[in-house]
Amino acid sequence: MEKLYIKTFKKLLKNCFLIDISIIPKCIFQFKVHQIINYSIAVNKKRDNLLKEREILIGEMETMRQRMKNMSTYAEELEQKNNEVNQRMTEMQETIGMQLNEISREKGVRERLEIEVRQLQEEIIIKKNELEVKYL
Repeated sequence: MEKLYIKTFKKLLKNCFLIDISIIPKCIFQFKVHQIINYSIAVNKKRDNLLKEREILIGEMETMRQRMKNMSTYAEELEQKNNEVNQRMTEMQETIGMQLNEISREKGVRERLEIEVRQLQEEIIIKKNELEVKYL
Protein backbone atom coordinates (compact mmCIF):
# COMPACT_ATOMS: atom_id res chain seq x y z
CA MET A 1 0.00 0.00 0.00
CA GLU A 2 2.83 2.37 0.87
CA LYS A 3 4.48 1.73 -2.47
CA LEU A 4 1.25 2.71 -4.19
CA TYR A 5 1.12 5.97 -2.22
CA ILE A 6 4.78 6.64 -3.01
CA LYS A 7 4.27 6.07 -6.72
CA THR A 8 1.16 8.25 -6.70
CA PHE A 9 2.98 10.97 -4.79
CA LYS A 10 5.93 10.86 -7.19
CA LYS A 11 3.58 11.22 -10.14
CA LEU A 12 1.85 14.16 -8.48
CA LEU A 13 5.13 15.91 -7.85
CA LYS A 14 6.36 15.27 -11.33
CA ASN A 15 3.10 16.28 -13.06
CA CYS A 16 1.98 19.19 -10.90
CA PHE A 17 5.19 20.86 -9.95
CA LEU A 18 7.45 19.66 -12.75
CA ILE A 19 10.06 18.72 -10.20
CA ASP A 20 12.70 16.18 -10.89
CA ILE A 21 12.15 13.84 -7.98
CA SER A 22 15.49 12.17 -8.47
CA ILE A 23 17.13 15.15 -6.73
CA ILE A 24 15.07 14.61 -3.54
CA PRO A 25 16.82 12.24 -1.15
CA LYS A 26 14.86 9.02 -0.78
CA CYS A 27 14.65 9.15 3.06
CA ILE A 28 13.21 12.70 3.02
CA PHE A 29 10.81 11.71 0.32
CA GLN A 30 9.63 8.63 2.22
CA PHE A 31 9.33 10.68 5.44
CA LYS A 32 7.11 13.21 3.66
CA VAL A 33 5.05 10.43 2.10
CA HIS A 34 4.57 8.84 5.55
CA GLN A 35 3.55 12.22 6.96
CA ILE A 36 1.03 12.67 4.21
CA ILE A 37 -0.29 9.11 4.68
CA ASN A 38 -0.62 9.59 8.45
CA TYR A 39 -2.29 12.95 7.93
CA SER A 40 -4.64 11.38 5.38
CA ILE A 41 -5.52 8.58 7.81
CA ALA A 42 -6.12 11.09 10.61
CA VAL A 43 -8.31 13.22 8.33
CA ASN A 44 -10.30 10.15 7.27
CA LYS A 45 -10.82 9.11 10.91
CA LYS A 46 -11.87 12.63 11.81
CA ARG A 47 -14.24 12.70 8.83
CA ASP A 48 -15.72 9.33 9.84
CA ASN A 49 -16.21 10.55 13.40
CA LEU A 50 -17.83 13.74 12.15
CA LEU A 51 -20.13 11.75 9.88
CA LYS A 52 -21.16 9.53 12.79
CA GLU A 53 -21.77 12.60 14.95
CA ARG A 54 -23.74 14.18 12.11
CA GLU A 55 -25.97 11.10 11.85
CA ILE A 56 -26.54 11.16 15.60
CA LEU A 57 -27.45 14.87 15.48
CA ILE A 58 -29.76 14.33 12.51
CA GLY A 59 -31.51 11.58 14.48
CA GLU A 60 -31.86 13.87 17.49
CA MET A 61 -33.24 16.63 15.24
CA GLU A 62 -35.85 14.24 13.84
CA THR A 63 -36.79 13.20 17.37
CA MET A 64 -37.14 16.85 18.39
CA ARG A 65 -39.21 17.63 15.28
CA GLN A 66 -41.54 14.75 16.11
CA ARG A 67 -41.81 15.93 19.71
CA MET A 68 -42.59 19.46 18.54
CA LYS A 69 -45.22 18.10 16.15
CA ASN A 70 -46.77 16.04 18.97
CA MET A 71 -46.71 19.04 21.31
CA SER A 72 -48.29 21.22 18.64
CA THR A 73 -51.05 18.66 18.08
CA TYR A 74 -51.60 18.39 21.83
CA ALA A 75 -51.70 22.19 22.19
CA GLU A 76 -54.29 22.39 19.40
CA GLU A 77 -56.40 19.73 21.13
CA LEU A 78 -56.19 21.61 24.41
CA GLU A 79 -57.14 24.86 22.69
CA GLN A 80 -60.12 23.17 21.06
CA LYS A 81 -61.23 21.70 24.38
CA ASN A 82 -60.76 25.11 26.01
CA ASN A 83 -62.96 26.71 23.33
CA GLU A 84 -65.61 24.02 23.86
CA VAL A 85 -65.54 24.57 27.62
CA ASN A 86 -65.80 28.35 27.13
CA GLN A 87 -68.77 27.83 24.80
CA ARG A 88 -70.46 25.55 27.34
CA MET A 89 -69.77 28.08 30.13
CA THR A 90 -71.31 30.86 28.03
CA GLU A 91 -74.38 28.73 27.36
CA MET A 92 -74.67 27.83 31.05
CA GLN A 93 -74.32 31.49 32.07
CA GLU A 94 -77.10 32.40 29.66
CA THR A 95 -79.28 29.61 31.04
CA ILE A 96 -78.54 30.64 34.63
CA GLY A 97 -79.30 34.28 33.74
CA MET A 98 -82.66 33.29 32.27
CA GLN A 99 -83.43 31.09 35.28
CA LEU A 100 -82.49 33.91 37.68
CA ASN A 101 -84.78 36.29 35.80
CA GLU A 102 -87.61 33.77 35.98
CA ILE A 103 -86.96 33.12 39.67
CA SER A 104 -86.97 36.87 40.29
CA ARG A 105 -90.29 37.25 38.46
CA GLU A 106 -91.80 34.30 40.32
CA LYS A 107 -90.54 35.73 43.61
CA GLY A 108 -92.22 39.05 42.83
CA VAL A 109 -95.46 37.28 41.91
CA ARG A 110 -95.27 35.20 45.09
CA GLU A 111 -94.69 38.27 47.26
CA ARG A 112 -97.68 40.02 45.67
CA LEU A 113 -99.82 36.94 46.16
CA GLU A 114 -98.73 36.60 49.79
CA ILE A 115 -99.60 40.24 50.38
CA GLU A 116 -102.97 39.69 48.70
CA VAL A 117 -103.60 36.54 50.78
CA ARG A 118 -102.83 38.45 54.00
CA GLN A 119 -105.13 41.26 52.95
CA LEU A 120 -107.88 38.77 52.13
CA GLN A 121 -107.34 37.00 55.46
CA GLU A 122 -107.58 40.33 57.24
CA GLU A 123 -110.76 41.15 55.31
CA ILE A 124 -112.20 37.74 56.23
CA ILE A 125 -111.41 38.34 59.89
CA ILE A 126 -112.98 41.78 59.71
CA LYS A 127 -116.10 40.41 57.95
CA LYS A 128 -116.30 37.54 60.42
CA ASN A 129 -116.10 39.96 63.34
CA GLU A 130 -118.75 42.15 61.74
CA LEU A 131 -121.03 39.15 61.30
CA GLU A 132 -120.49 38.00 64.86
CA VAL A 133 -121.29 41.45 66.16
CA LYS A 134 -124.33 41.70 63.94
CA TYR A 135 -125.75 38.31 64.92
CA LEU A 136 -124.87 38.37 68.53
